[in-house]
Amino acid sequence: MKDKDRLFQFPFFPADFLVSTMLLKPDQRGAYITLLCHAWIEDGLEDNEELLCQLAGIKPAKMKEVLKRFARDSDGKLRHPRMERVREEVKALRDKRAKAGKKGAEVKWQSHSKATSLPMAKRCDTIASKTKQNKAKHLTPQTPLGTADRIGLEHAQKLLADEIKSILNGRCLDATGDVISWSREDDPNRLRELREQEREIKSTLMSFSPREQQQASIPPGIEGIAELLARGKKA
Repeated sequence: MKDKDRLFQFPFFPADFLVSTMLLKPDQRGAYITLLCHAWIEDGLEDNEELLCQLAGIKPAKMKEVLKRFARDSDGKLRHPRMERVREEVKALRDKRAKAGKKGAEVKWQSHSKATSLPMAKRCDTIASKTKQNKAKHLTPQTPLGTADRIGLEHAQKLLADEIKSILNGRCLDATGDVISWSREDDPNRLRELREQEREIKSTLMSFSPREQQQASIPPGIEGIAELLARGKKA
């Protein structure tokens, strides 16, 4: 038998095994499970009592009771009837899973083949275009800032970070730093608002360049944040 055809594990039914071997001696019970394992791996046992005694490690006088549980098949091998029924079930399940895996692989490769069927130049242009759009979306500054605006926003950003830190201090945090308990009901919403303002300031600061003329104004919603937070700190 080829290794690819072997079944290296089989279902074991403890209750059935204990009931069917309760009249056997301990060494006979050990011989029985040993022969079951050999029968499963080798697709049956050689009808050779001397050889089987050597495999199981018991004397011929005790082997006779054990061999009553096996039957001689048409090919001359000894097989366990129930084990052979289980073998067919396991083979059917294995074949079913193999077919499902093969079908899934075919679908995957068909999709991949369709995706790569475009001319190389066209695919490269498409990828380059998407990359350019993503960079334009995420990295292009919205508004150029002057030096004075930058200083004010950096101060506001620091005050926001301090307030966020003060909210988190004393709270119960999990391993990732997320808040998992609160002392006031309005804390979660307040924290989200502060973080949204902080993200907006960071995005705006990305547009700062010393060479830009101070022509642009600070985006609505950010102007005056530093002054308001500063007044709140003093209060």
